[in-house]
Amino acid sequence: MTTKRLRGTYTGGYTISAAYSLLKIDDTAVIKGVGIVGGAPVKVENHGVILSGKGGDGSASHVQGRDGNTGINLAGGNRVVNFGTVIAGQGGGGYSYRPGAYAGAGGAGGAAVVFSTSGSVTNRNVILGGDGGAGGARLASGGPAGVGGAGGAGILLIAGGDVIDSAQVTGGAGGIGGYGLQGGAAGGAGGAAIAFGA
Repeated sequence: MTTKRLRGTYTGGYTISAAYSLLKIDDTAVIKGVGIVGGAPVKVENHGVILSGKGGDGSASHVQGRDGNTGINLAGGNRVVNFGTVIAGQGGGGYSYRPGAYAGAGGAGGAAVVFSTSGSVTNRNVILGGDGGAGGARLASGGPAGVGGAGGAGILLIAGGDVIDSAQVTGGAGGIGGYGLQGGAAGGAGGAAIAFGA
């Protein structure tokens, strides 16, 4: 088993090389940005803090908020053992109304741990999905306010797998709906703690 050990701060996140079958994240490590990303089969043992980046807020050219980043996103056959903290990124806020445009929806919160293929997650501390972004406000007539973004799942196993949790796995809160002069928009749905399927 070829091991890679992470210490210190990785502001842009970390992509696991296929050369490593085990990634150990020390208790001194802080992973930000896109979080941990891997494509090949790998085991991730986390003792540090993974605090993924928030999605970008909406703008005049793209009114919807961007989705938050995932905490750990693995595409191969995988296993995660978490003794640390994994918090996915919050969705970006929707852009508020301007003449000629609708208010934007908030972006979805990222999922904290995502497997594209079957795998297993053992959690001994904290895994939190990202909160949804707030919807944009609509302060004039002629269109709706932006809905709040959905909260991200704590653990999302797209192709199934196993979860052992002896601590805290929580989905993100839905974003608040935007204020509207003629009626506000709905808030986003809260994220599941553990979800299976796409």
